[in-house]
Amino acid sequence: MLLRRRRRRASNGAAPPYAFGSILFVFAGYKRHANFVFTPSTKEAFADRLQDFDTGKGSIKLPYDDEIPTELLTEMIAHRIREFEVDGVKWM
Repeated sequence: MLLRRRRRRASNGAAPPYAFGSILFVFAGYKRHANFVFTPSTKEAFADRLQDFDTGKGSIKLPYDDEIPTELLTEMIAHRIREFEVDGVKWM
């Protein structure tokens, strides 16, 4: 999994949030799309690269018919880990 490559001790437990001392991000699947939810500050840091996606406060909608932006998600996960560990940014 993308997160586990970046942070080996992170876990998702029995619920969708991936956490390591705080929620790092949330993943949810729906009938026609999946959502990744990061902190608004993480989403804002990548705003220029998210213009082609439907987004919410911290969410990114990924339709199943589209290619998964693996590189972008990997970078966002790395950013989120850094903003938590270095800057102390907690979950919303």
